Amino acid sequence: MDLAPGGKYFGFPAYLAPGRKSATDDGEAIACLSAVVGAQLMDLDMHTYAGIDWTAGCKCWFDEAEGVYQDRIGQRGGNVSHVIYGYWPLALGVMITDLNRHDPGFRRNIDREFAFLLQMAKAFGCPDQPDLKQGYDIAGRRVRPIQIDWNPGNASCLAWMLYAGFQWTGDRQYLECAKAALRWQLTHPGRYEISHAMGPLVMARINAEQGEDFDMKWMMDNWFGDYTRLPGFVHEWAITHGTNFNGMTCDGLDGAWWRWPDNNGFYAFAMGSYQAPAWLLPVVRYDQRFARSIARYALNAANSCRFFLGIDLDYDHQDHLNWRESLPEGKGFLFSYEGFRTEPHHADAAHSFRPYATGDPIAFFAHKYDGGRSGRYWIDKNQFSGESQNIALYMGNHVGFLGSIFNATDVPGIIAWDVTKTDYYRPRCYPTFLIYNPYEQEKTISFDVGPAACDLYDTVSGQFIRRNVSGKQPLAIEADQAMVLVLAPAGGTMVRDGTKLKINDVVVNYRP
Repeated sequence: MDLAPGGKYFGFPAYLAPGRKSATDDGEAIACLSAVVGAQLMDLDMHTYAGIDWTAGCKCWFDEAEGVYQDRIGQRGGNVSHVIYGYWPLALGVMITDLNRHDPGFRRNIDREFAFLLQMAKAFGCPDQPDLKQGYDIAGRRVRPIQIDWNPGNASCLAWMLYAGFQWTGDRQYLECAKAALRWQLTHPGRYEISHAMGPLVMARINAEQGEDFDMKWMMDNWFGDYTRLPGFVHEWAITHGTNFNGMTCDGLDGAWWRWPDNNGFYAFAMGSYQAPAWLLPVVRYDQRFARSIARYALNAANSCRFFLGIDLDYDHQDHLNWRESLPEGKGFLFSYEGFRTEPHHADAAHSFRPYATGDPIAFFAHKYDGGRSGRYWIDKNQFSGESQNIALYMGNHVGFLGSIFNATDVPGIIAWDVTKTDYYRPRCYPTFLIYNPYEQEKTISFDVGPAACDLYDTVSGQFIRRNVSGKQPLAIEADQAMVLVLAPAGGTMVRDGTKLKINDVVVNYRP
């Protein structure tokens, strides 16, 4: 097994809480592999960064005995369940392999994990009679009943991993099982934590690449948590929208959402909020019908995610402002709270500060302020404001997924989103960007298309908007409109292949 220099693996604790020990302090995959994947997406060389081969160290999370990536180093067996610790270590292994295809160790590992995933899918009844409301015994290779309340969404993650397996192996069994998982998701609505995030992308790809006609509008509603098309179905996880507290808009965040009368409350989480745009934005390459709505969401998400970092929040609206300000050069504002919510833990009438950046350890894990002792929380805050217990690396370490796709332009609020960066196991494509104008009037941005001559094609309008250009180009964007801009080689050969438009045999538009 390849390790970091000196034969050591690396690890991050779940929370930045010196003196606090828990089972997660030895390094969860969700905290550690996500940090390396995000850094590689940001184009950092994680083979040499700070003199450590972080990428090779990620292999330590691979369970050689069972052939899967696990949540902890040395973990053997266990269950794949519907919660975040069941599917996400497997998914992180799929992601990091795509970024390191040249490495024979990663290739060997993913061959085994894909085989495991296909075996598990078949045990769940795919492709003919899937039942994904179950867990799976990794060592025993058998289905296990869910022991706690089942939460929906994992079918989307399984479908995405199986479709990646199809792209990797060419074996159509993976494709048929992926489609079966999507069909099951369509009849079992809902979302929980973050395992639902891949749903729109894998569905859009299978529709575009395999000629299927899955209901993308339904999947988008499910992804956002808009269940108006599903009368009688209520679920508490959704993307925040229509939120404004003390002049702060908090739209575009992912988390638990409750709609009690006169509350409009939520508890949003950093991991889901950083990850979600990276999974939804690539959808527009395959189905540009959703370009405007996805771009509006992504702009709100990028704006609201600053609150996880404590940015623009005063002492009354976050737990650890004193700790943040104690670190030199603003470095304290590089770390994320676990969550951002509409009210503090155990708020009383005198401390109803909305919104509020916090986490679970101080109030929930210790149960220190239960039983009507909420006043003590605010007395103790004078001390823990200078500490960091609610700074969560297992969530904040996902920020690279959002950062890697974000490209500011010279007009504030207009972002050139890279929609190829986080589209793992994709076929060859040209650089493609989603650009949206949120203003009430037309805006012109300066966009650098690079030194090589290219033709600029917009899949939304189905038109070439510039030909044979290079360097910085002015792009006019109408008010409240989006474009999906493809940078195709100048003068390329254009052909129609069914519904696909190709330039030099590379698809630039799946839905002309």
